[in-house]
Amino acid sequence: MPVQDGQASARGAKAHGAAGVRRVRLYDARHACLSWMANNGVPDTVVSAWAGHSDLSFTKRVYVHPDPQSLKAGSDKLSELLGAQAPA
Repeated sequence: MPVQDGQASARGAKAHGAAGVRRVRLYDARHACLSWMANNGVPDTVVSAWAGHSDLSFTKRVYVHPDPQSLKAGSDKLSELLGAQAPA
């Protein structure tokens, strides 16, 4: 039997309380989990499949957000390509 949105939220809140962790919306936890997976080497196809998506570009466009380390790595690489010294 499918779980309704309200039931999922209530169960999530109860689980957070039992675990002693701060309450997080399940929607936000999903985005964070998928972003963490993508930013830590899990192949894009696996992240997309884990999310239940058949369209890899949808997963990357909507659910995967760069973390600060990824943004810094991109900035450092651009500086390297432009011949500038990357900040420490």
